[in-house]
Amino acid sequence: DFRLADLHRTENDSHALIDSLKRITSTLYESTGTANLAYDRPATSMPDRLSVVRELIQLLVRRERYSEANDLIASLRRSRDRLDPKMTRMASEVSFKMADFSRAVELAEQAAEASGSAADRLWHARLCELAGEGQNAESSYRKAIRSDPNHLDASLAWIRFLSRTGKVAEAREQMAMFASRLEQPDLSTLIAVAETQYQLGDARQADQLIAKINTAEFDSIEQHQRFESLLRRCRSTDAVIDFLESTKARASNSDQIDLACWARRRLAMTLTETNLHDAFTLAQRLLKANLEIDPQSIEDRHTLASVNAIYLVESDPDVPLKQFELLQRDGWSPTQSDQFIIGRLLWSTGQFAKGKALMMSLLTDVQGRRRDHVRTFAQLLLTQKDYREAELWINRLIEEGDDDFATAEMLLRVRYGREQFDDVINLLTFDPEVGGDLAIPEVKWFAETSTADQ
Repeated sequence: DFRLADLHRTENDSHALIDSLKRITSTLYESTGTANLAYDRPATSMPDRLSVVRELIQLLVRRERYSEANDLIASLRRSRDRLDPKMTRMASEVSFKMADFSRAVELAEQAAEASGSAADRLWHARLCELAGEGQNAESSYRKAIRSDPNHLDASLAWIRFLSRTGKVAEAREQMAMFASRLEQPDLSTLIAVAETQYQLGDARQADQLIAKINTAEFDSIEQHQRFESLLRRCRSTDAVIDFLESTKARASNSDQIDLACWARRRLAMTLTETNLHDAFTLAQRLLKANLEIDPQSIEDRHTLASVNAIYLVESDPDVPLKQFELLQRDGWSPTQSDQFIIGRLLWSTGQFAKGKALMMSLLTDVQGRRRDHVRTFAQLLLTQKDYREAELWINRLIEEGDDDFATAEMLLRVRYGREQFDDVINLLTFDPEVGGDLAIPEVKWFAETSTADQ
């Protein structure tokens, strides 16, 4: 006899738990040779194969081993006519992590239609929105609310969707109705409402709600994660650091090992956003403390590699490159953002073609990339004096409404590098207050951007 509960005793050793689950899954397949091996067996004598597989997939995802999780789901799909809604939802989440958005949306729709739950409807709606399918997203948000009118997350998600799509007045009206029927909200609801108020531009009300939240009463890492995300949106980096420091201290004093490790990990990454002269040393110290607890922790090894990539990208890129390589050997699956970081490191070692190929995976994904990714790539092209391609990416930034002065500087460098000196003079001497409406859009944009940033 063996049970999943027994396996959790090895959770501090993630590799042992994964290997144990793999052996159980393999044994269950081999012992019967059939897809329906566990359903007619008592749970005490033989665990439900699907539960074992689901447990394994969840663990692989937590350990960022997405390709293995994806392979296991594919194997399961071959052995069954149809996955149940929970497994289909999980398969969608894995596809999303693998940056297969069309597949993720398709599976999310299947899960939502099969289960009819508000949670699955919301997941489908969010993916549709990320994929630019506004009408499908709206339809799924509405279905989520119809399926459970009292579902708080569905109501707030709908309000945020209205705000994002420019229907701010309707969103505010819905928010007022929602607040009027809200009685004694729990901590998770307070966080969700504060997030929504902030998105609606009601910073004062969001701050009032944040002040009511006693973080010492959080009972899950998920609540800590959501509160950190909220602070990042509406408070300073210092406020985020204070929250993570207090969480780390409280968790360490109460032997909440997982929470303490999470706080140290997030604190290490947050320190990279500061100008502290010893931020790199402090971040490394935090992560090494975690790795003393679990030397094989994928999360901490990944974070350490990412921190090293930030600080060593020019001086010693081989160090983080080796760390990323070892992670992949151990089954870790890089996301598109990770591939961009690895590509940037390869570029620093002179492997321009290989580095560019990895970065392009993210750069060509309009939904997944951020402006700083495009800006970084354009800067790299400028260092190689590839002015023509750099200009293409800079133009994309301008078209997307970028108003960062760094982009304006790059545009100037492109014009100068291509010896377009008349354009350089026009960019530097144009006065938007004199002839703004008649100006070439690029010239007007440069003037407004460079003036606003001074």
